[in-house]
Amino acid sequence: MLGIEVKTIEAKPGVRWSYYSGLVKIDETKIFRLNAGIDGAIHDYVPLPSGSTVRKNQLLFSIIAPSAIPALQLFILNSQALAKAKYSPTEGQNAEALANSNLKQRIEQLESYGLSPGQIAEIAERQEFPESIRILSPADGIVLESSVMAGLKFEKGMDLVRIVNLDTVWTTVNVFQSNISQFVRSKQVLINVPERQISFVGTIDASVPQFNEINQSYNVRIITKNSNAMLIPGMKVEVAIPEKYPKSIVIPESAIVDDGSRKSVFVEIAPGQFTSQDVDLGWQQNQQSEVLHGLSSGQKIVINGTFLLKSAVADGAPNELNSLPLEGQIKKQPSLKDKISPVLTHHLHD
Repeated sequence: MLGIEVKTIEAKPGVRWSYYSGLVKIDETKIFRLNAGIDGAIHDYVPLPSGSTVRKNQLLFSIIAPSAIPALQLFILNSQALAKAKYSPTEGQNAEALANSNLKQRIEQLESYGLSPGQIAEIAERQEFPESIRILSPADGIVLESSVMAGLKFEKGMDLVRIVNLDTVWTTVNVFQSNISQFVRSKQVLINVPERQISFVGTIDASVPQFNEINQSYNVRIITKNSNAMLIPGMKVEVAIPEKYPKSIVIPESAIVDDGSRKSVFVEIAPGQFTSQDVDLGWQQNQQSEVLHGLSSGQKIVINGTFLLKSAVADGAPNELNSLPLEGQIKKQPSLKDKISPVLTHHLHD
């Protein structure tokens, strides 16, 4: 029929989606703090303002630290002693073990100063002090904060640079108490960025969500693998959480006629003939509605074009209905109110 679409309904289980607003935040477990391991001064540096992108092992800056010289001297002596113990049969195993232990201590000390494994290996090979200590980025990421500047003198423990790796991020969602059970039952959700038409799979953090006493909601945290750093901290996203429902009849909202006092659908009782059927609805989400009562599997209902049938019912007269381009007739079923009223009237008269 022109303008009317009919569909056979069926009770079956399925999945419905609930949508929430989320905010992307940095994963606080992925923050790298570069603290000064020794007193010194900045020798050379690459300007890296907040938000700059860095790569793992990229040179960030170099330092001069005179107080590191004794440890460097001991490291060279210990590496020489180990080589001598390994290749001299007169030294014995005890000498090699002692030299190994001493060298390990020196390496740990130099690493605490900020020397990379590569630079330590370079010193061992050349057997000479470097002009400066090179500080490299510990991971891919973005610079959160940097206090490095030309000629800066610093003391041991001073924060110099903070870098965050974005391979994983957190997405936080404020969830009211009435909806928190959805997040408890689910383990994975979808993180959607509608503007860019991309989606990510997120895992709900197993830790107990923080409770905000001001707005009486839970702050749920979702851990998301962030391919190619597409999710940027501060970005607003859509969080879609799936929820399975048991065998049910679910119809599109376009099939429902709501006149304020009753909800109904048009059921096809014969080719081209329709009747209005009252329905009781359950949950309504994402332009879908669960039907609790009024329909059964196998019935055919109108899912598009209900306004045409509703207009025909409102016009009333059969001869007018037949003149509509619907190729059929419409039979209006009495409403629940119409069915109950005669029964009440009968009892009142008794």
